[in-house]
Amino acid sequence: MTTAIRSLAATLLCLAAAGCADGGPGVPSPFDGVYNGEAQITDPAIPALACTPRIPMANFRVVNGRVEFGQFSGDIAPNGYVQMVSREFWISGNFSLSAPDAVAAPTVAAPVRGSATGMFVPGQFQGTMERGPVCHWNILLYRA
Repeated sequence: MTTAIRSLAATLLCLAAAGCADGGPGVPSPFDGVYNGEAQITDPAIPALACTPRIPMANFRVVNGRVEFGQFSGDIAPNGYVQMVSREFWISGNFSLSAPDAVAAPTVAAPVRGSATGMFVPGQFQGTMERGPVCHWNILLYRA
């Protein structure tokens, strides 16, 4: 089997599984980059001993359409959605396109659970992080 056929087969398999962003493993995606920001608790009435109110998030790295962040990792779907789990923590959300790749102004997507508007600016990740039934955070990250 030639390299081109292998590459095409890998791309088709990846797209069929809807688990990769724009073309398959090893292919740069429009979401690639390093994102930084923070997670803020959705309910400030929850005691800080139960759930940390603010969590800085740095080095949320996307390479070839795959997120790597501490113990979290996951492939970004072509629509920009990713869901990851590490122990009792879940992270899910949507990436927007960077300014050079964006066709129009900010992307409007379905609101992420817990998000205020669902509005995105280019080069942004908006999502949620959850730990058990009590601790829920809104995440807002910007590409560095």
